Amino acid sequence: MPSARRVEWAKFRITAVGIAAVAILSVLFYLLTGGRLLKENATLYVYVPDATGIARKSAVSVNGIDVGKVSAVALSGSNDPNRIVRLTLQIELEHLADIPADSTVQLSTESVVGDRYVDITRGNSPTHAQPNAELAYKMQPELLKTLDMAQFLQQLQALDATLSDIQAGRGRVGEFVTTDTLYNELSKRVDELESVIKKAASTTGMLGELTYTDRLYRRLREPLAGLNDILGRIQAGQGPIGQLLYEDGQYAQIDTQLTNMRQSVAALRSNAFLQSDDLYTAWSGALASMIQSVDSLNRSALLVTSDIYDNLNGTAQQMRDTIRDFREHPQKYLRLNLSQRRAMPH
Repeated sequence: MPSARRVEWAKFRITAVGIAAVAILSVLFYLLTGGRLLKENATLYVYVPDATGIARKSAVSVNGIDVGKVSAVALSGSNDPNRIVRLTLQIELEHLADIPADSTVQLSTESVVGDRYVDITRGNSPTHAQPNAELAYKMQPELLKTLDMAQFLQQLQALDATLSDIQAGRGRVGEFVTTDTLYNELSKRVDELESVIKKAASTTGMLGELTYTDRLYRRLREPLAGLNDILGRIQAGQGPIGQLLYEDGQYAQIDTQLTNMRQSVAALRSNAFLQSDDLYTAWSGALASMIQSVDSLNRSALLVTSDIYDNLNGTAQQMRDTIRDFREHPQKYLRLNLSQRRAMPH
């Protein structure tokens, strides 16, 4: 039976997943609605003779800027040929001030094969359209009425001149169509390109060697094989690392060394010098006494004044002179009184 803690954890995970799923669905729904889900909208109406290509969710723009969507396309029930279909427009409320009351509406196409949309052309009125108001529909002019025939004829003449040049072999296109000069040139270029590719693909080149030989593969494989061999020996318990991982001998030896080291550290910590300050105090007293003796010696007359040194130096010099004189003139010290010797009894 699962524990209470695991049950609580499972409930927490389910709750978190549910919250995340709701958040993801909310964001997805917001993106699918074009970010207009929570925006206030205003309704405008347009009556058109034909709504071909316009459907619900078709775009509504003001001078090329999207401001809303078509919410409904329905028959108006009117007998006026210019008011057969009613379009309901949902305009973002913040863009309603950008639509003057005299603005006109046309049904335009993004491209030749693009979707149709409601194109609002801004008017000049100082007041903007009010909600539920009707915008005027502006009929598109017929194509033939707006076509400049002179310009169209000029374009046809230019096209005919281009085709005549091609047929006569003038220009790059005409040369390509009527002669084989450009084809031969292109073929030569292709042959040169093929030659370059063959040289690059040759086994003597680096690219060819990489593509058609296994030399690089062997270079990459050798260190990998060596690494695999080392890992295999370790897994088999061979070598120092393998013995350390799979045998207890080296581990026991290392453990013994660490134990001895730990005991040595413990013995060092239990030393009297580290446990108490008696030895330190004794050493400190001995050093203080020695320092005091040295200070006393420095303060003695022998080292403070030079009198004793001068006396000793004078005595030494006098003794040196006496010894030198004795060596040079020994007769001065060995003279005998002959008269005294004669007077001495035999």
